[in-house]
Amino acid sequence: MLRVRARRARAPSAGRVRDGAARELRPRRRGDGRAAGPEACDGARARRSRSHASLRPARDPSRSLHSRNPDACCALRKIAPLRRALADHSGWITGRKRYQSGTRAHLEFFEVETGKIKVNPLARRSPQDIREYMEENRLPRHPLVAQGYPSIGCAPCTSKVETGEDPRAGRWRDQDKDECGIHFVNGKLVRAGT
Repeated sequence: MLRVRARRARAPSAGRVRDGAARELRPRRRGDGRAAGPEACDGARARRSRSHASLRPARDPSRSLHSRNPDACCALRKIAPLRRALADHSGWITGRKRYQSGTRAHLEFFEVETGKIKVNPLARRSPQDIREYMEENRLPRHPLVAQGYPSIGCAPCTSKVETGEDPRAGRWRDQDKDECGIHFVNGKLVRAGT
């Protein structure tokens, strides 16, 4: 029997969305808004290069690791770059919220992870709180939300969410995975005091 698997629509490029938001919001102060990814393995080389394709990691030359081993792909493209980006910093700020998933239900405002302080300023905020804040401060809604992506991950592993589905249902659809791993240490969810 011939099996035909429907191809999922891929999420639009997060880089294009990020760049558009940066132009639209025009920050008043310049901060350290660096992008971190597998291409930035050698920061000096990445800054000199105009072609990210030339910096493609040797561990995934075909760019298909996500389809064979999503955990290894997240480790390569998210976990390792974040570790490098945080190496010279004592902490970082996340946008995680308790309502997003069961694994985040008891999220604290401050956490300590691998010796670094992690601040979750939105942890106790509700979806209504977020909407009201965005309206009061005239913040633009992420354009992918209106296109059916209420929870946004990387393009190959994020699919549109149908009406009535959990907002994170489009993340690693049909796989036994619901977090990329940047909030885990040694495969375990880390909480303050545990």
